[in-house]
Amino acid sequence: MDAVPDDDADVPDPVRTGVRGVVRWLDGLVDRAWAAWLVIGLLLLVGAAEATVGMRVLAGQVTGVPAWTGAAILGAVGVSVVLLVVGVVVGRRNHLQGAVWVRRAVLVSLLFTQLLVFRAVRWTAAFGLVLDVLAFVALEVLLREERGVRVRTT
Repeated sequence: MDAVPDDDADVPDPVRTGVRGVVRWLDGLVDRAWAAWLVIGLLLLVGAAEATVGMRVLAGQVTGVPAWTGAAILGAVGVSVVLLVVGVVVGRRNHLQGAVWVRRAVLVSLLFTQLLVFRAVRWTAAFGLVLDVLAFVALEVLLREERGVRVRTT
């Protein structure tokens, strides 16, 4: 160990650089007024795709998947949509609280609906999972910024 000289130079970290770039991009994105409507539109698109899978399962068009799975998918999509609507309504008065409600809708979709949809149709679930994760990350960046501004102003 004594034979190796000390080296103060850091090795480049491409992962950290990539993460910083994505966070910078998301920081810029959440400052745009249309970004909230984009997230809501994507969540509705995911919900429509999931509801279609649920109806196909209930109709018996997906082999090997019990009908209760279709009913559960439709129920979870319904809960997500209700939470999303509450988020939009509350968000008109208070952006932070609205974002929290929309995040709840995304979490229901990620933790319940996607699990059930994966049991039925994997490609639709993979598409929904990617969009849900992107929406969740964008909401977390937004909430981090909102909380930071709120803490600094109080």
